[in-house]
Amino acid sequence: MLMRDDFSGGFASPVTKPLHGLLLIRTLGHAGVYYVFNPCTRAVLALPDTKISWKISCKYMGYLTGRARPPAYKNVPYGLGYCSATGEYKVVRLFSDPDDGGCLAATRCEVFVLDAPACWRPTAQQLPPEFAVEVHSPAVFLNGLLYFLCSDSFDVITLDVGDETFGSAPPLPFAKEAAGDVSLTELDGCLCAYYTEYYRFVCKVAHVWRLRDHDDEAAARWEQLCRVDMAAWPKADWLSLDVDPLTIHDGGGGGEKKIIFRTGACRVFAMDLGCAGATPEILLKPERSLVPVGRTVEEAVFSSPANRAWSDVLKWLPARSVLELSLVCRAWRAMVTMKRFIRSHAVHANMIAKHPRIKLVMDFAAGEFADLDDLIISGNRPKMGTCTPFICSPPCHGLNLRSYGSSHFVFNPYEKDEICAPAGTVALGYDAATGRHVVLHILFRWRDFETRSYDLRCMAMHARR
Repeated sequence: MLMRDDFSGGFASPVTKPLHGLLLIRTLGHAGVYYVFNPCTRAVLALPDTKISWKISCKYMGYLTGRARPPAYKNVPYGLGYCSATGEYKVVRLFSDPDDGGCLAATRCEVFVLDAPACWRPTAQQLPPEFAVEVHSPAVFLNGLLYFLCSDSFDVITLDVGDETFGSAPPLPFAKEAAGDVSLTELDGCLCAYYTEYYRFVCKVAHVWRLRDHDDEAAARWEQLCRVDMAAWPKADWLSLDVDPLTIHDGGGGGEKKIIFRTGACRVFAMDLGCAGATPEILLKPERSLVPVGRTVEEAVFSSPANRAWSDVLKWLPARSVLELSLVCRAWRAMVTMKRFIRSHAVHANMIAKHPRIKLVMDFAAGEFADLDDLIISGNRPKMGTCTPFICSPPCHGLNLRSYGSSHFVFNPYEKDEICAPAGTVALGYDAATGRHVVLHILFRWRDFETRSYDLRCMAMHARR
């Protein structure tokens, strides 16, 4: 099972079975990080100092770089346990198989107590020298003990989560028969070990063993729980990957128990414990579909050209106006509540003080101008003059030439300073040599209409700023 949540490493995979609703999970990849995760509350705690890159030494890295590797342990399995006496949840990690030239301890163990101010610390008891083992698989928690499986000898080491002391369980009796990897798990309140036999990369037989009387050290023994022969199953191509037991449950309510398996092909099937070669009962199988899940709400809202155009308009308005306009329709309300619009509005709203300010003529006869930004912020509607038409030239370095009837004025809207220009045809310009504004007055008069002779005069005057 893969999951994705607020994990820094992306996808994560469970390491242990649920313990009172808590899972120990690890992000995928070389530098995996371990977390304690509660799927119900979605609370997640990143365990400190768990990046594998500094603890595990990859042998090929030394050959590629040509540099000597620092001392490190090649295997660091983790486990999650609970102490009923103190009510503490503990994460345990076991450092094994050192690659250091003899300067590191053969095996050492550390513990991290959840919701405690301390970080990783050594366990109360370290592994005795005779337990210098190599451990790959994560630990299994059962009845206050964490069980570690030794990869080389198939011995089982136990750690009491309460007093943090080590012990051992009976070794697995099928060390010679197990050609593949052996793993530990918990089924129906008992410690179980399982492995699979393969033929040409196809899973043929699955073996599950159970530890009986584990509370009595003298009477504890391993017995085979079930042997599932899959060689005769039809359409067994989906069994080309690992087969792992999940749980045991009462199938029909009459005392007949079934064991539930999962495969690497994402299928779940059930088998009767007493029927080794029976056809499995498929409980879950993946369904392939190319149906798209659809676009996000933001993508759907801004896929409309009309919404994109209105977004470019509304982003310039003040927040109060945008709030009022959000009541126009559902499309606008959805648009202005999107993070994309909120970010754009925040950027453009902060640009009001930077962009060129626009002046509107309120009353030309009285020389009243109003700033467009002030009108937007205040929410007032500009009142345009409806008297005699007027002409206003484009701004020239902040000055405007306005014509009202037969009168002409050079006007600065910001300083409200104006000078009267002579009657006639006038124009406003700028003399770069003197750095002053110039008003040109052109006077045109007919002298003789029959000969069409005329008198044209041009005068210039400096306008003060």
